[in-house]
Amino acid sequence: SYGYPMREMTNVHRRRLARESKSYFEAAIDFAANRKLDENVHDLYFMIGKCEEKIAKTLSGEAFPQPNVETERDVGNESCPTVREYERMLQSALESYATAHREMKKAERGGSLADFQQGGSSHGFAEITY
Repeated sequence: SYGYPMREMTNVHRRRLARESKSYFEAAIDFAANRKLDENVHDLYFMIGKCEEKIAKTLSGEAFPQPNVETERDVGNESCPTVREYERMLQSALESYATAHREMKKAERGGSLADFQQGGSSHGFAEITY
């Protein structure tokens, strides 16, 4: 991935951009909910999932947590996470995709679903269903 000026982006930079993008999609969902807008938000949840996948990809080289084995009581210590951030982000992405699918099905049943091309890599609700 390249940014401007043309140079390779670091994982830290990619992760920062993906987290910022995710925050805007979350803000859009909150805005729609707070204003009680009758908007389909399935595409926003789908894009949140894509952002979470991008964040996870930047963490794929993350080391597995290692407990401090100096004493037996340190094994399983709360200070040692049992799940990597990479795994947590992928789980969150799958949950976002599942929410997108539920919201899409709800809009489909309500008759308010229109397949609009959103641009970029999004292919409308056909991609969400897939």
